[in-house]
Amino acid sequence: SNIAGPIPDSIGKLTNLVLLDLYSNRLSGTIPPQVGNLGELKYLLLNQNLLTGQVPHQMGALANLELVLLDHNSLNGTLDDTLCPAVTSDAKVSADCGADDPEVTCSQCCQICLEDEDDAYEPGDWVRYDGQDRWKKKYGRYLFAFEDTSV
Repeated sequence: SNIAGPIPDSIGKLTNLVLLDLYSNRLSGTIPPQVGNLGELKYLLLNQNLLTGQVPHQMGALANLELVLLDHNSLNGTLDDTLCPAVTSDAKVSADCGADDPEVTCSQCCQICLEDEDDAYEPGDWVRYDGQDRWKKKYGRYLFAFEDTSV
């Protein structure tokens, strides 16, 4: 996809959403705090975008998360105080927490820590289940477009 611009605050109204796959777009700005309203969310794929800022503390309310991919963005801050307390020990999390001076601190829940210089990586078995991406096992892929209603 080539979705560009910010993730709209209205994303928080999709309270029954289980999969949010916005991987590899041109999303910019911060992750809206309203993402914390997605209480049923299991799979959050925001990797390979242009997102900035800190992961909102409201994401600590997402207790059903099984997979969170945040790498290859320009996020900063710590996941140890925001996201990590919410995810289960089996949850799979990736972020830009590699290097000597990482953008993101994640010592509690990240299975893979990448650096900006890292090329796109092959997630491998930690993201896959029976040879398929975990989220494709039960969920199809549908494409939606965000509309700017503020104009």
